[in-house]
This record gives sequence, structure tokens and C-alpha cells, in this order.
Amino acid sequence: MNWQIIGHQKITTYLENVLLNGRLAHAFLFYGQKQLGKREMAGQFAKALLCYEKKHTENKVNNNIPCEQCESCLEFDKKTHPDFYCITKASTDKNIGVSQIRELKNSLTNRSFFNSYKVAIVDGAHELSTSAANSLLKTLEEPLGKTVIILIAEKLDSLPTTIISRTQKIKFLPVAKKDIYNFLVTKNLDRDLALHVANLASGRPGRAFGFINNPEAWNKYLSSVNYFFKIFASKKHEKIALVNNLLSEKKLVDQVEIVLPLLDFWQMLFRDILLLKLQQSDKIINSKASHELERLADYFDLEKILKINNYIETAKNHLARNVNVKLVLENFLLA
Repeated sequence: MNWQIIGHQKITTYLENVLLNGRLAHAFLFYGQKQLGKREMAGQFAKALLCYEKKHTENKVNNNIPCEQCESCLEFDKKTHPDFYCITKASTDKNIGVSQIRELKNSLTNRSFFNSYKVAIVDGAHELSTSAANSLLKTLEEPLGKTVIILIAEKLDSLPTTIISRTQKIKFLPVAKKDIYNFLVTKNLDRDLALHVANLASGRPGRAFGFINNPEAWNKYLSSVNYFFKIFASKKHEKIALVNNLLSEKKLVDQVEIVLPLLDFWQMLFRDILLLKLQQSDKIINSKASHELERLADYFDLEKILKINNYIETAKNHLARNVNVKLVLENFLLA
């Protein structure tokens, strides 16, 4: 098979076998945390399924699926395949609405243009409205001919059990660092940079792509690292000034959106410092800043690092209760 997927070999092999053996479920549920590659796998599976059916009807079946050359593959790549549908939540909407699911159901009842399967992906199934979930359930209970529906969700408890029970569940786990690293190297990325990005990805290929395809994201990461070292190397009055500069003239909701990710990032960096103290440098995430972290580690004993982690958790809990953001951050930095 010709699937461009990083890691997830067991899942790829399973789906390939399902496709070649003709033992397709009418609905699949791909679930797992963000950026693991669920969407990419769903797309490749859909493309392979449509290509296989095209080749099968022409008696040209082989293992080079998707072939990337047939009309089906070309239409899929152009996002104009008439037998493929993708449902997502609009950026302005709270949920995937019932009208979207009803429209999908109507589309699936139409005759296939390529005399093949009709394939639909519901991306963000955990964001289905109640009425949309009920409408989808009816479709899953009464499969419409040669159709395959692939649901993508972050966790099972966000979906009704009635929907879960009618799907073939496939759980996505973090990808091995070496798989992400090896893939980045094949894309001619500098080996040192590939290693740093693979560490930062923490098993999530999508996060790695975010860094290598978006220079702004990488530069933002480097700026966040520099800010961390600047603020924790500052004296108390300098920390207050930095906090004032960070939050001045910003609304409460904007302050929370700035500080919460910042606290998560600092927590990750202190985790790396803890690992360095424990002489487990091979497990740190921020290898790009390893030398600076080693120097900072000299100023923190294990007890202090654990207290800082508790302080950060307390600070995040306070922010969730709409406590004064500036006060929360100052109290943490001066503790």
C-alpha cells in the first residue's frame, strides 16, 4: 500500500487488510489526542478505498493503493471527488449542526458517480450537537448501501454510547520519536533540528509539521523559551515589571488566554529540569534549550521543583475560577 503516514503501523496494516479482504465496517471511529495523525489516516484510508474500488471494477487490483494516477485519486487530491464528503464544524459555530448531518445523509443516498463506495469523514465528531448526533445515529443504524463513515474524535466520553457501539473503534497513541525523526530527515531537514522538533512533538506528528511548515510557530516557540529564562533569572521587582508589561491594557479573557498556555509551557520546562536533575537528559522535550536548562537546574533542588509544579497547578485552578490574573501570576513568581 502507498500510505504516507508517520508511525501507526499496526493501524495502517489493519486497515489495509480490511480493505483487501473486503471486510469493511460501515462506520469507523478514530479517536485519540490532538495532532496524532487521525485526520491524515482517515484521508488516506478514504482515498485508498475509493481508488481500490475503481481498480477493482476495472480488474486492475494491485497493492499500490492509492495509485495516485487514476481519475479517482486525482479528483480526491483536488478535493473534488464526487463520492467523498467531509463534515467539520464551522469556525463561527459552536457545534456541528443537524443540518450538516441531514445534508450528508441526503448525499449518501445518491448514486455513486464512480460506481464505488461513498465515503464520509466527520472530523470533530466530539463537537456534534445533540440533534446532529441523533441524526447521525439513525444513519449508522440503517447503513445506506456501499457507504463508509469515519468519525474522528479526541476521546470516547465526548460521544453518545449509542454512536460508539455502532462503530469500529480504533485508538491512536503517540508515535515513537524515532519515527518522527526519521520522517523529518527524509524531508531534508537538518538532523539536529529534526531531533529537536521530534522531541518537541511529544509523539504527535501534527505538532512536528506545525513547526517545520510554519516558521512563525518555531520563532514563537524560541521567543517563549527566551522569555522563560529571562523571567526566572530576574529579580523580584523585575518579574513584577515583566508581568505588568505582559498583561497591561488587556481584557480579562485575553489575559487568561495568554497566561494559561504560558503556565503549561513553564510546567513542561520545569519537567525537563527535573529530568536533568535525575540524569535522564534523553527524555527531555526541549532539547533545543538543554544547555540553558542545565545551568538553570543548578539553582533548583528537587523539592523546589516539585513545589513549583504545585504552584503552577494552583495558579491554573485559580485562573479557571476567574481570579485576578495579574495577582495569580505575581504570587506564583514571588513564591
